[in-house]
Amino acid sequence: MTKKPKRYKVCAFGEILWDMLPEGKKLGGAPANFAYHCNALEQKVRLVSAVGFDELGTEIIEAFVSQGLKATFIGYDAISPTGIVDVGVSEDGLPSYTIRENSAWDYVELLPGIMPWAGTVDAIYFGSLAMRSEHNRHTLQRLFKLIPLAALRVLDLNLREPFCQPEVLEFVFPLANVLKLNDEELERVVQLLGIKKRTIESRIAALQEKFGYKLVIVTCGAEGSYLSDGNTCCYTPAQKVKIKDTVGAGDAYIASAVINFLAGRPLKEIGEAASRIAAYVCTQSGGTPVIPPDFIQ
Repeated sequence: MTKKPKRYKVCAFGEILWDMLPEGKKLGGAPANFAYHCNALEQKVRLVSAVGFDELGTEIIEAFVSQGLKATFIGYDAISPTGIVDVGVSEDGLPSYTIRENSAWDYVELLPGIMPWAGTVDAIYFGSLAMRSEHNRHTLQRLFKLIPLAALRVLDLNLREPFCQPEVLEFVFPLANVLKLNDEELERVVQLLGIKKRTIESRIAALQEKFGYKLVIVTCGAEGSYLSDGNTCCYTPAQKVKIKDTVGAGDAYIASAVINFLAGRPLKEIGEAASRIAAYVCTQSGGTPVIPPDFIQ
Protein backbone atom coordinates (compact mmCIF):
# COMPACT_ATOMS: atom_id res chain seq x y z
CA MET A 1 0.00 0.00 0.00
CA THR A 2 1.43 3.38 -1.06
CA LYS A 3 1.86 5.82 1.80
CA LYS A 4 0.10 9.14 1.18
CA PRO A 5 2.35 12.23 1.32
CA LYS A 6 2.01 14.49 4.33
CA ARG A 7 -0.38 17.41 3.94
CA TYR A 8 0.88 20.63 5.51
CA LYS A 9 -1.00 23.33 7.37
CA VAL A 10 -0.37 26.72 5.78
CA CYS A 11 -1.53 30.24 6.69
CA ALA A 12 -1.62 33.09 4.16
CA PHE A 13 -1.91 36.68 5.34
CA GLY A 14 -2.85 39.69 3.24
CA GLU A 15 -4.94 40.90 0.35
CA ILE A 16 -7.93 39.28 -1.30
CA LEU A 17 -9.42 41.38 -4.08
CA TRP A 18 -10.94 41.53 -7.51
CA ASP A 19 -8.53 41.70 -10.44
CA MET A 20 -10.38 43.70 -13.06
CA LEU A 21 -9.05 42.07 -16.23
CA PRO A 22 -10.02 43.06 -19.77
CA GLU A 23 -12.36 40.05 -19.96
CA GLY A 24 -13.98 40.69 -16.56
CA LYS A 25 -13.24 40.42 -12.85
CA LYS A 26 -11.33 37.48 -11.38
CA LEU A 27 -10.41 36.59 -7.83
CA GLY A 28 -6.95 37.93 -7.05
CA GLY A 29 -4.38 39.17 -4.59
CA ALA A 30 -1.09 37.32 -4.14
CA PRO A 31 -1.97 35.79 -0.72
CA ALA A 32 -5.40 34.67 -2.02
CA ASN A 33 -3.76 33.19 -5.13
CA PHE A 34 -1.14 31.48 -2.97
CA ALA A 35 -3.91 30.02 -0.77
CA TYR A 36 -5.76 28.84 -3.87
CA HIS A 37 -2.71 27.02 -5.23
CA CYS A 38 -1.88 25.43 -1.86
CA ASN A 39 -5.44 24.15 -1.71
CA ALA A 40 -5.27 22.93 -5.32
CA LEU A 41 -2.14 20.99 -4.33
CA GLU A 42 -4.19 19.41 -1.50
CA GLN A 43 -2.69 21.27 1.46
CA LYS A 44 -4.59 22.57 4.50
CA VAL A 45 -4.69 26.32 4.05
CA ARG A 46 -6.47 29.33 5.54
CA LEU A 47 -6.35 32.94 4.38
CA VAL A 48 -6.32 35.73 6.96
CA SER A 49 -7.77 38.78 5.21
CA ALA A 50 -10.74 41.16 4.99
CA VAL A 51 -13.38 42.26 2.49
CA GLY A 52 -15.81 45.14 2.50
CA PHE A 53 -19.35 44.94 3.79
CA ASP A 54 -20.60 45.37 0.23
CA GLU A 55 -21.81 43.43 -2.79
CA LEU A 56 -18.28 42.85 -4.11
CA GLY A 57 -17.29 41.49 -0.71
CA THR A 58 -20.16 39.00 -0.69
CA GLU A 59 -19.28 37.95 -4.25
CA ILE A 60 -15.60 37.50 -3.43
CA ILE A 61 -16.36 35.24 -0.45
CA GLU A 62 -18.72 33.20 -2.60
CA ALA A 63 -16.07 32.90 -5.32
CA PHE A 64 -13.39 31.93 -2.78
CA VAL A 65 -15.55 29.23 -1.20
CA SER A 66 -16.67 27.93 -4.61
CA GLN A 67 -13.01 27.11 -5.29
CA GLY A 68 -13.01 24.72 -2.37
CA LEU A 69 -11.40 27.06 0.16
CA LYS A 70 -12.63 28.00 3.62
CA ALA A 71 -13.23 31.66 4.51
CA THR A 72 -13.00 31.06 8.28
CA PHE A 73 -10.55 33.90 8.92
CA ILE A 74 -11.67 36.43 6.30
CA GLY A 75 -13.43 39.27 8.09
CA TYR A 76 -15.75 42.06 6.97
CA ASP A 77 -14.76 45.71 7.29
CA ALA A 78 -17.77 47.99 7.69
CA ILE A 79 -15.92 51.14 6.59
CA SER A 80 -13.55 50.30 3.72
CA PRO A 81 -14.63 48.73 0.41
CA THR A 82 -13.59 45.38 -1.01
CA GLY A 83 -10.25 45.61 -2.76
CA ILE A 84 -10.05 46.21 -6.50
CA VAL A 85 -7.05 46.17 -8.82
CA ASP A 86 -7.33 47.36 -12.40
CA VAL A 87 -5.18 44.99 -14.48
CA GLY A 88 -3.93 45.72 -17.97
CA VAL A 89 -2.19 43.01 -20.01
CA SER A 90 0.38 43.83 -22.70
CA GLU A 91 0.70 42.01 -26.04
CA ASP A 92 3.35 39.69 -24.56
CA GLY A 93 1.12 38.79 -21.61
CA LEU A 94 2.76 40.96 -18.94
CA PRO A 95 0.35 42.56 -16.46
CA SER A 96 0.27 46.13 -15.16
CA TYR A 97 -1.59 47.02 -11.96
CA THR A 98 -3.46 50.00 -10.55
CA ILE A 99 -4.11 49.19 -6.90
CA ARG A 100 -6.81 51.13 -5.09
CA GLU A 101 -5.96 52.45 -1.64
CA ASN A 102 -7.83 52.21 1.69
CA SER A 103 -9.33 48.84 0.86
CA ALA A 104 -10.74 46.40 3.39
CA TRP A 105 -7.60 44.23 3.18
CA ASP A 106 -5.61 47.17 4.58
CA TYR A 107 -7.42 46.56 7.89
CA VAL A 108 -7.14 42.84 8.61
CA GLU A 109 -8.18 41.61 12.06
CA LEU A 110 -7.52 38.30 13.79
CA LEU A 111 -10.90 36.59 14.13
CA PRO A 112 -12.03 34.31 16.98
CA GLY A 113 -10.71 30.77 16.69
CA ILE A 114 -7.45 31.68 15.00
CA MET A 115 -5.28 31.16 18.09
CA PRO A 116 -5.44 27.35 18.32
CA TRP A 117 -5.27 26.95 14.54
CA ALA A 118 -2.29 29.27 14.06
CA GLY A 119 -0.42 27.44 16.81
CA THR A 120 -0.12 24.34 14.63
CA VAL A 121 0.81 25.75 11.20
CA ASP A 122 3.83 24.51 9.26
CA ALA A 123 4.24 27.75 7.29
CA ILE A 124 2.92 31.29 7.16
CA TYR A 125 3.00 33.34 3.96
CA PHE A 126 2.88 37.13 3.83
CA GLY A 127 3.63 39.75 1.19
CA SER A 128 5.04 43.24 1.33
CA LEU A 129 2.01 44.87 -0.33
CA ALA A 130 -0.35 44.25 2.60
CA MET A 131 2.25 45.86 4.85
CA ARG A 132 1.55 49.26 3.26
CA SER A 133 -0.80 49.86 6.22
CA GLU A 134 0.53 50.26 9.75
CA HIS A 135 -2.61 48.46 10.95
CA ASN A 136 -1.62 45.27 9.11
CA ARG A 137 1.94 45.45 10.39
CA HIS A 138 0.61 45.32 13.95
CA THR A 139 -1.84 42.53 13.07
CA LEU A 140 0.91 40.43 11.47
CA GLN A 141 3.15 40.86 14.50
CA ARG A 142 0.31 39.59 16.70
CA LEU A 143 -0.20 36.62 14.38
CA PHE A 144 3.51 35.78 14.43
CA LYS A 145 3.33 35.46 18.22
CA LEU A 146 0.79 32.63 17.74
CA ILE A 147 2.66 30.47 15.23
CA PRO A 148 5.26 27.80 16.11
CA LEU A 149 8.91 28.88 16.20
CA ALA A 150 9.75 26.11 13.74
CA ALA A 151 7.25 27.29 11.10
CA LEU A 152 8.45 28.63 7.78
CA ARG A 153 7.87 32.38 7.55
CA VAL A 154 7.58 33.05 3.84
CA LEU A 155 7.97 36.59 2.51
CA ASP A 156 6.76 37.09 -1.06
CA LEU A 157 8.10 40.46 -2.07
CA ASN A 158 5.56 42.30 -4.22
CA LEU A 159 6.99 45.71 -5.08
CA ARG A 160 4.08 47.60 -6.58
CA GLU A 161 4.36 51.34 -7.09
CA PRO A 162 3.75 53.53 -5.20
CA PHE A 163 3.79 51.10 -2.24
CA CYS A 164 7.52 50.41 -1.93
CA GLN A 165 8.43 52.53 1.06
CA PRO A 166 11.83 51.67 2.64
CA GLU A 167 10.24 51.41 6.09
CA VAL A 168 7.95 48.62 4.84
CA LEU A 169 10.90 46.64 3.48
CA GLU A 170 12.87 47.21 6.67
CA PHE A 171 9.88 45.79 8.55
CA VAL A 172 9.35 42.64 6.46
CA PHE A 173 12.90 41.44 5.72
CA PRO A 174 13.83 40.36 9.29
CA LEU A 175 10.46 38.65 9.88
CA ALA A 176 11.01 35.98 7.22
CA ASN A 177 13.14 32.86 6.99
CA VAL A 178 12.13 32.23 3.36
CA LEU A 179 12.30 34.98 0.73
CA LYS A 180 10.79 34.99 -2.77
CA LEU A 181 11.33 37.83 -5.23
CA ASN A 182 11.81 38.36 -8.95
CA ASP A 183 14.92 39.58 -10.73
CA GLU A 184 13.71 43.19 -10.99
CA GLU A 185 12.89 43.24 -7.28
CA LEU A 186 16.30 41.75 -6.50
CA GLU A 187 17.94 44.65 -8.34
CA ARG A 188 16.03 47.17 -6.24
CA VAL A 189 16.68 45.30 -2.99
CA VAL A 190 20.46 45.12 -3.41
CA GLN A 191 20.54 48.84 -4.19
CA LEU A 192 18.48 49.59 -1.08
CA LEU A 193 20.70 47.41 1.12
CA GLY A 194 23.98 48.56 -0.43
CA ILE A 195 24.92 45.08 -1.66
CA LYS A 196 27.65 45.45 -4.32
CA LYS A 197 27.51 41.92 -5.75
CA ARG A 198 26.74 41.62 -9.47
CA THR A 199 25.59 38.05 -10.13
CA ILE A 200 22.24 36.66 -9.00
CA GLU A 201 23.97 33.85 -7.11
CA SER A 202 26.26 36.21 -5.19
CA ARG A 203 23.38 38.56 -4.40
CA ILE A 204 21.33 35.67 -3.05
CA ALA A 205 24.30 34.60 -0.90
CA ALA A 206 24.60 38.13 0.47
CA LEU A 207 20.92 38.20 1.43
CA GLN A 208 21.22 34.84 3.18
CA GLU A 209 24.30 35.97 5.05
CA LYS A 210 22.56 39.18 6.17
CA PHE A 211 19.17 37.73 7.18
CA GLY A 212 19.82 34.00 7.67
CA TYR A 213 17.16 32.88 5.19
CA LYS A 214 16.63 29.12 4.94
CA LEU A 215 15.55 29.47 1.33
CA VAL A 216 15.75 32.27 -1.24
CA ILE A 217 13.86 32.06 -4.52
CA VAL A 218 14.47 34.43 -7.41
CA THR A 219 12.19 34.11 -10.43
CA CYS A 220 13.35 35.57 -13.73
CA GLY A 221 10.36 35.00 -16.02
CA ALA A 222 11.37 33.38 -19.29
CA GLU A 223 14.99 33.26 -18.05
CA GLY A 224 14.21 30.66 -15.38
CA SER A 225 14.60 30.73 -11.61
CA TYR A 226 17.12 30.28 -8.80
CA LEU A 227 16.73 28.56 -5.44
CA SER A 228 19.30 28.61 -2.66
CA ASP A 229 19.26 26.92 0.74
CA GLY A 230 22.46 28.61 1.88
CA ASN A 231 24.64 25.68 0.84
CA THR A 232 23.58 25.10 -2.77
CA CYS A 233 22.22 27.49 -5.40
CA CYS A 234 20.21 25.71 -8.09
CA TYR A 235 19.19 27.19 -11.44
CA THR A 236 16.05 25.93 -13.20
CA PRO A 237 15.31 26.92 -16.81
CA ALA A 238 11.77 28.12 -17.55
CA GLN A 239 9.49 25.88 -19.54
CA LYS A 240 8.59 27.23 -22.96
CA VAL A 241 4.84 27.69 -23.35
CA LYS A 242 2.42 29.88 -25.26
CA ILE A 243 1.63 32.64 -22.75
CA LYS A 244 -1.90 33.90 -22.28
CA ASP A 245 -1.01 36.03 -19.26
CA THR A 246 1.44 35.75 -16.37
CA VAL A 247 -1.00 36.73 -13.61
CA GLY A 248 -0.62 34.34 -10.66
CA ALA A 249 2.34 32.39 -12.09
CA GLY A 250 4.62 33.53 -9.27
CA ASP A 251 1.97 32.63 -6.69
CA ALA A 252 1.70 29.10 -8.08
CA TYR A 253 5.51 28.84 -8.11
CA ILE A 254 5.92 29.80 -4.47
CA ALA A 255 3.05 27.56 -3.32
CA SER A 256 4.66 24.55 -4.99
CA ALA A 257 8.13 25.49 -3.75
CA VAL A 258 7.05 25.93 -0.12
CA ILE A 259 5.20 22.62 -0.05
CA ASN A 260 8.11 20.71 -1.56
CA PHE A 261 10.63 22.46 0.69
CA LEU A 262 8.58 21.43 3.72
CA ALA A 263 8.65 17.88 2.36
CA GLY A 264 12.45 17.99 2.28
CA ARG A 265 12.83 17.46 -1.45
CA PRO A 266 16.08 18.38 -3.25
CA LEU A 267 16.35 21.90 -4.66
CA LYS A 268 16.46 20.58 -8.23
CA GLU A 269 13.13 18.78 -7.76
CA ILE A 270 11.62 21.82 -6.04
CA GLY A 271 12.62 24.11 -8.89
CA GLU A 272 11.39 21.76 -11.59
CA ALA A 273 7.99 21.21 -9.95
CA ALA A 274 7.49 24.93 -9.29
CA SER A 275 8.52 25.92 -12.82
CA ARG A 276 6.16 23.39 -14.30
CA ILE A 277 3.06 24.66 -12.49
CA ALA A 278 4.03 28.31 -13.08
CA ALA A 279 4.34 27.62 -16.81
CA TYR A 280 0.90 26.03 -16.85
CA VAL A 281 -0.67 29.05 -15.12
CA CYS A 282 0.88 31.28 -17.82
CA THR A 283 -1.13 29.39 -20.44
CA GLN A 284 -4.39 30.21 -18.66
CA SER A 285 -6.34 33.43 -17.99
CA GLY A 286 -6.13 34.90 -14.50
CA GLY A 287 -4.25 33.79 -11.42
CA THR A 288 -6.44 30.91 -10.24
CA PRO A 289 -7.10 28.47 -13.11
CA VAL A 290 -8.17 24.89 -12.47
CA ILE A 291 -5.03 22.85 -11.71
CA PRO A 292 -4.93 19.38 -13.34
CA PRO A 293 -4.45 16.41 -10.98
CA ASP A 294 -1.05 15.49 -12.42
CA PHE A 295 0.49 18.52 -10.67
CA ILE A 296 -0.37 17.06 -7.27
CA GLN A 297 2.48 15.05 -5.75
